[in-house]
Amino acid sequence: MASGHIRLNRRFFSEDKLRNTNPHRLSLDEKISRPTILRYLREDNVDTFSGDVLYAILVGGFGLSREQVEQLTVGELFEVVTGE
Repeated sequence: MASGHIRLNRRFFSEDKLRNTNPHRLSLDEKISRPTILRYLREDNVDTFSGDVLYAILVGGFGLSREQVEQLTVGELFEVVTGE
């Protein structure tokens, strides 16, 4: 059995990348709780995530277009953590 998991790539998901918004405004605009937004943007080891929240951050927060999101690779979004 495979041993390991994936988690959000902390280098990619950074509050510094927010464009023309902040976590509070993004939370209101996307109807996602502020603690959830902050968890995705600030916490290490986020290994449980929602596609809806990821998309909201990428498009509503980082200002990416749908086409840009489609071009992202798994390695840009996630880190692979091997088990021991």
